[in-house]
Amino acid sequence: MSEMVSINRREFVRLATAAGMGATLPEEGIGQVPSGRRGDVKLQSSGLTVEFDSKTALPLRYRLTQGGAVLDGAAGGAALEILVCRKDPWKTELIPGSVSSVSRVGSGAIRFVVAAKLQDGDAARFNLLYRLVGGRLSVSLEGVQEIAGFELLEVRLARLVSVRRDAPNGWMAHGDTGGALIELATARAGKLAPNQFWGDILSTLPVLMAGDAHSFCLLINRGYMDGGAMSVSADGDGAMGTVLRHRVDGSQCADLNLGKGEPLNCGNASTPNLLVEQTPLSELNFFPVERDWRQAWLTGAHYVRKQLPAKRTGMYDDVFTYGIRLDEPTWPEPATTFEQCEEIIREVAALTGNTPQIVHLWGWQFKGKDTGYPAVNEVDARIGGHDGMMRLMMNARKYNATVTLSDNYDDGYRSSPAWSEDIVARRPDGELYNSRSWTGEKSYILGLAKYVRHGALDRVDYTCKQYKLPGTTHIDVLTYYAVRNDWDRRYPASGYKNLVEGKFRVLDAFHQRGVDVSSEAPRYPFMGKVSFYWQGCGIRPCPMGGIPVPMFAAVYRQVAVWGDGMHRGDKYPGALQVFHGGGPRFMTRFSEDRMTTAETFYLQAVPWMLLHRRNILAFHQEQSESVLTVEGGEVRVSLETGKYSVSLNRTKVATESWVAAPVGDDRVVFYTTEPATLRVPLPSGWSREAIRARAATKAGYEDAAISFDGEHLVVELASKKPVIVFRDGRNADRSTAQMKLQRT
Repeated sequence: MSEMVSINRREFVRLATAAGMGATLPEEGIGQVPSGRRGDVKLQSSGLTVEFDSKTALPLRYRLTQGGAVLDGAAGGAALEILVCRKDPWKTELIPGSVSSVSRVGSGAIRFVVAAKLQDGDAARFNLLYRLVGGRLSVSLEGVQEIAGFELLEVRLARLVSVRRDAPNGWMAHGDTGGALIELATARAGKLAPNQFWGDILSTLPVLMAGDAHSFCLLINRGYMDGGAMSVSADGDGAMGTVLRHRVDGSQCADLNLGKGEPLNCGNASTPNLLVEQTPLSELNFFPVERDWRQAWLTGAHYVRKQLPAKRTGMYDDVFTYGIRLDEPTWPEPATTFEQCEEIIREVAALTGNTPQIVHLWGWQFKGKDTGYPAVNEVDARIGGHDGMMRLMMNARKYNATVTLSDNYDDGYRSSPAWSEDIVARRPDGELYNSRSWTGEKSYILGLAKYVRHGALDRVDYTCKQYKLPGTTHIDVLTYYAVRNDWDRRYPASGYKNLVEGKFRVLDAFHQRGVDVSSEAPRYPFMGKVSFYWQGCGIRPCPMGGIPVPMFAAVYRQVAVWGDGMHRGDKYPGALQVFHGGGPRFMTRFSEDRMTTAETFYLQAVPWMLLHRRNILAFHQEQSESVLTVEGGEVRVSLETGKYSVSLNRTKVATESWVAAPVGDDRVVFYTTEPATLRVPLPSGWSREAIRARAATKAGYEDAAISFDGEHLVVELASKKPVIVFRDGRNADRSTAQMKLQRT
C-alpha cells in the first residue's frame, strides 16, 4: 500500500523549502543536478537507456542496447496531468504537475518529487519512482502527501510511449476487445473506449503495445485499478500510457447495471474518494522486432503469459461443461426437475461416448434462480428438494458426470432469511447499491469486504458440508466485476479492497475445503486463482480501426479455460471459439432436443479439446480469413462468414459443419450436419482387427460400419448421426453393456 500523509498548507511549504524546490535531493548513490535541458536525466542498464525531461518527470526516448533502435516517449510537449479533488467548494480539477526535485536512488532508479499546484496554492505532493532493470522500466506512485482540504485522485501519464504515423510500419496493439492490431498508416483517430462499469481500467487484460519495424514496448498495468490509455491523434500519431490511481473519483457517475436506458448514479459532496490501497504500478518492457513487425504483438503476448501464475487445476480440460436451467419464480412450472436432469446427463453421456461432464445447476435454491440469496439453506421443493438434488449428484457419477451448484455471492434480496443491510454495498449517492430485478425481485449488491466480516466464510463452510460439493462449484458474477466499489460512508472499500479482502477470501475458503471455484468471466487479477470461466473476452470493434488478433487467447491459453459464443443465438459461435480460444458454454433444459446438445459437443467442444493446449505460434490475415499457426497445426477462420477449418499434423480434422478427429488415445469421433464420407489417418499403434465402430444414440450404442483406404479410416455418415471408433472393441462392448445397465 502506498504511503499517504495529510498535511496542512503551511507545513507543506516548509517541507518543500527544506527540500529545495527545483533542486536535486541527493539520496543513496549518485546525486545529479539537472541542467534544465530535455533529456538531461538518464537511466541506463544492460538492455536500455532512458532519457527523461526533468521539467515534466516524463521519459523522452528509449534506446535499446541490442541494435540501437529508438522509441519516443512523451513527444510533442506532453505534460504529466494530475486529477485532484477540492473538498470546499467540492469539485475536481485537472492540473499539470510541477517537479520540485529529482534524485537518483542507487544506480537503477530515479525519483521525481512532484507537486500538484493550484492557483491558490498546492494540493498534493508525491513521488514518481522509475526503476530500470534490463529492458524493463517500471513507474510507481509513492509517498503521497495530501494537503488539508484536497485529495489526490490520479496521475495521468497518457503518452509514455509515442509512435509517429510516418515511422517505419508504426503500430499499436491491445487486448481490450480480445485483441486488435492497429497499423498507424491506416488507423483512424480515436482512443480506447471506457468500460461500461469500470471506465479506463483494463480489467480483462491490462496489456498495451506500441512500436515500429525495429522495436516495440509492452505495457502491463500491475495495479489492478490503474487505467490504460491508448490513442491515435488527428494527425495519425499513436500513443499509449497509464493512469496511476491513488483514489477512486467519487464525483463520477456509476453504471449500476440497472438495464439499458437507466440513469447513472452520481456522486455528491459527501461521496468518499475511495483510497485504492494498492501501490499504482506500471511496467514498460522493451523488445527488438526480430522478424515481421506484424508478429511482434505475439512475442509480447507470450512474454505476458510466462509472467502469469500457472493454472490452478486441469480438472476442466477436455470436459464437456454446461448448465441446466431448473426453475424461476415467475415460471408456471419448472424447466427441469432433478429427475429430468439425470435423464439429460444420461443421454448426453450416451451421445458423446461417456465423455466427462461437469454440470452446473442454475436455479436450485428457494424458488429458483436469483431467489433467497445470501441464504442457501433451502433447495427448491418443486424440482425435487434437498434429497432429490443429493440423489442426482450421486447418480450422475455413473455417467462420468460431476453435478455441482451455480451459486452467487454478489446479489442479495430483501426476502432472504439472511438479509441484512450491513453487508450491502452503497452507491455513490450513499443509498443501498441496487441492481436489476433478474427474476421478479430487485437485487442488491453485497459489499464483499463487509460480507466476509459478517458471514460469508460461514456460508462457504455450510455450503461445502450441506451439499457435499464434489471438488468444484460455480459462483456466478464473482469474477465479472473484478473491480466493484463500495461507497459506504462508514466502511468505504475500493474495488481493490473488495477484491483482496472479499472475493479472494471467499475463493481461498473454498480452496481450503478442497473445492475449486469456477466463475463468470476471465479477469487478470483472478489468474492462478480461478481456472475455468463461463464466458470469454467479449468482442467489439476497436475505435482506432485495425484487425482482430487473438491476443486474449495467446496470453491466457495455458493459464485458464473459458467459453465463447455461450448463447445459442450467437451468429457464429464455433468461429468465435476457434479464434478466441474458448469452448462452448451454454444452458440447456429438459425440453431441448438432446441432439442439439450433441451437435454442440461435436462441432464446438471437440475442436476446443483439440486446440486449447496448443500455443499460437504465428498469425496473419488472408483477405477476410484469419490464419492461426498453432503447435502441430493450423486454424483458418472467417469471423465474417463463420466458416473455419482446423488442421492437425497436415490433416483437416474439423470445420463448422463436420468433425473427424482422434479424442484422447482410445477413440476417433465423427459427426456431420449433412451426409458425408469422412476419412481419418489410422492412429499410430492401432490394430485394424481390434477397433470397433459404434453409432451413438440417446439410448446407447449401435453397430456402425467402417472401411479402410490404405492407412485411413473411412466412415459413411448420415446427417447428425455421430459415430465413435474405439481403439479396443472390448472397451466399446463394455461401454454398451454399461449403458444398458444404466437404463435399467
